[in-house]
Amino acid sequence: MGPEYDIRCSKSCTRAGVAVLVLAALAISFLRPLEKARELEGLLTYTQVRLYMKEELDRLESDRAWKHLKNEIGPPLDETWNIARLLEYKVKLCDPEKLSGPVGTEAQKPNERKNNQPNQSLAPAAPSNLVMCGEEPIQPIHSIAGLLTTLADSKMLNRARSYSYRHNLAIYNWGILWYRIDAASYTEPRNVPKSIPPSVFALTLPNLVQLVNHNLPAISDVEALYKEQASITLPSLGMPIGLVSATLFVEIGLMLSIFYFWIWFREAAASENFPTPGTLFGALARSLLSRSIFLFLIAAAPSSSVLLAVKSYWSKPENSIFALLVMFLALVALKEAWTFIFRVPCPFSFSTVRNLISRIAFLRLRSGETLTLDESSSNGRPDIGGDEDTRRGSNTLGS
Repeated sequence: MGPEYDIRCSKSCTRAGVAVLVLAALAISFLRPLEKARELEGLLTYTQVRLYMKEELDRLESDRAWKHLKNEIGPPLDETWNIARLLEYKVKLCDPEKLSGPVGTEAQKPNERKNNQPNQSLAPAAPSNLVMCGEEPIQPIHSIAGLLTTLADSKMLNRARSYSYRHNLAIYNWGILWYRIDAASYTEPRNVPKSIPPSVFALTLPNLVQLVNHNLPAISDVEALYKEQASITLPSLGMPIGLVSATLFVEIGLMLSIFYFWIWFREAAASENFPTPGTLFGALARSLLSRSIFLFLIAAAPSSSVLLAVKSYWSKPENSIFALLVMFLALVALKEAWTFIFRVPCPFSFSTVRNLISRIAFLRLRSGETLTLDESSSNGRPDIGGDEDTRRGSNTLGS
């Protein structure tokens, strides 16, 4: 292996190292925009849910179960019935359309009977005047209760308020209105889903109308918010992609770069002249400070990858898989470069880690055996079998 071989390995590692540093810097620069993107997502959720509530409230007057309840209760319905009672209410309604019998099962006409033989049995007539009946809830009320449950998430509202000062004031005033009209005391019914908070149960219909129409956003607000979503343009694609989607490209790039760096460093370390003077490794081997910079290069990839995966987990949970792969490849590269950086043999190996994991699993299995009861034991104590010494050792391990 001559100097040209070492120079080629050094150049390949240099390119991979530069790619790792650039992608790590890009991942760090994504952290704050990702936080703003999550705040924008919360604001979009708030705006869309408010508009959906308005549509469901307008649809309430045409609901059959609601019309039946209004005719049955009358005007006191608005003041005496809250959402909790409306959610429990179901009315038995019947479909006015009659069901027709199957084709070919109608009773035979008199003219057709004459043509048949006398001993031939006639098919019975199909049932007629069938009506479909069933219990029907007030569906718009159920939809509104689910939407209000989404708006009751304080973390989502705080993220939506943090996006801009203009929306912060509007959401704050709407939340104060909900707090003021909330009932002071309330007994939770049994037949209402537990996922709906008590602050939703106590609202009456006038309260609900006031809450829906207060500072109601417009559809144009949703369109304007969608235009504010951040995007970047990759030179290789030539078209803009969303910021959250771009995090996946960064994670894959970090994984491939650290893998490329590892295989070329292993190739360079196999040379008998390693570290060759005049190459990257020869320059870094001069002092402990320069070798520490090499350690920083290896640690930059997994640290930035994990931070990016954590910040984007709310929208891209698959990034965590690539972050784990980057951490594994960084550990493999660190194991190869340990002797070069610290001038001592590597104190760990993957076989040692595997044996440690197997030992821990074995100890947990043995401790679990001491908790198994013997059905034939009359006193109900654990019986693991064996002699007295084995029992004593196992009990000590289990405790």
